[in-house]
Amino acid sequence: MSPETLENLGIQVGDIVDTNSSTGVLTVKPATPQVKPAVDPEILQWGDEFIAKNRELLKRLKDK
Repeated sequence: MSPETLENLGIQVGDIVDTNSSTGVLTVKPATPQVKPAVDPEILQWGDEFIAKNRELLKRLKDK
């Protein structure tokens, strides 16, 4: 399967896959509950502004 297909199906690395050879059924269960932590929108905005302001510096650091 292509990464796009897996993404469209919501399958991620670490998910639990169970096969039933008698029925041919494949079951995929999330490895952990899909609960997203709440993040303060101000923190997200600060992060976006920091990255925008320092994009060139961050790119140079990435290549070190």
